[in-house]
Amino acid sequence: MVYYPVFVTTLNRYEHFKRLVESLSRNTDADKTEFIIGLDYPPSEKYREGYEKIKDYIPSISGFKKVTVFTTDVNLGPFNNSERLKKYVKEQGYDAYIGTEDDNEFSPNFIQYMNWGLNRYRDDNSIYAICGFSKLDSSGAEGKVYKLNRIFSAWGVGQWFDRRDKLKLYLDLNYQKKILDAMPVTIIFSRKIFRANAIIGMLYGGWPYGDTIPMFLPDDERWCIFPVKSKVRNWGQDGSGQHGGSVKGFLFNSTMEIDTDESFEGDDRADIYSPLIEKRFQKNYRKTVKNYLKSVVIYLTYKMTGKIPVGNHTSRWRRIKLDDLKLPKEQ
Repeated sequence: MVYYPVFVTTLNRYEHFKRLVESLSRNTDADKTEFIIGLDYPPSEKYREGYEKIKDYIPSISGFKKVTVFTTDVNLGPFNNSERLKKYVKEQGYDAYIGTEDDNEFSPNFIQYMNWGLNRYRDDNSIYAICGFSKLDSSGAEGKVYKLNRIFSAWGVGQWFDRRDKLKLYLDLNYQKKILDAMPVTIIFSRKIFRANAIIGMLYGGWPYGDTIPMFLPDDERWCIFPVKSKVRNWGQDGSGQHGGSVKGFLFNSTMEIDTDESFEGDDRADIYSPLIEKRFQKNYRKTVKNYLKSVVIYLTYKMTGKIPVGNHTSRWRRIKLDDLKLPKEQ
């Protein structure tokens, strides 16, 4: 049984970070687990206070086999901060990792669940990741876990390096831009318009979205394992993070009922696909006419003007030139 390390990226959200650490340190098998922290450097003074609180709090963390801390004197941003932690884990000889942002709260058996999944499905190349968060209604589903190839959640996730490496090319935003430029206008008549819109969103944001990138894998290689009862409660939709937030999203995710069991016993069923869960996914995530039309407008604007109109959470529209984007250099 391999006990994989858990890493977290953080900057200034002290209350969120402290909640995460306390929930994770109470986990069964935390004492067998290395906990790795990537503390980024404040990009401006408004982040300083929270950063200093986290920096002062870190030495008091206990309950883990080992606590490893990475700091920096320049701002790396969430993507590069995460990448340096993955590099460290790989250099320690692990073939997988458990990663999280700093705004999650975990069930007492989260670590056991993750290690069970990463060990059980290590040699199954159809499984892309072990996800700890599940917001689909899973009442009536058999067993303790299910799999879907339609969604991915990075809110507490276990991944193998070899499977993530399949998507290394798609992590390059310059490559994503080439894909976008090669798409014909006729994709507005197909579901590929949503993929184009996702690429535009990543170009605008300046980093590859972890929940979007897996969609570039073939259908039979992007299955994710989910718990029937979520093992993660997310507090990040309070507007404190990089992705903003909403009142509705915050209330739903921060009050979600999560598993309270101290331990997790693996699900040994050979087939964990659930038609019931699939049907509920299709109902909850179907694309609306409004979403389709918005995607068409964004894509056609880009094709005709070379600019990206992006609606943010305040429903205002902004336009920027692609030349103004600070894209990562091609590797």
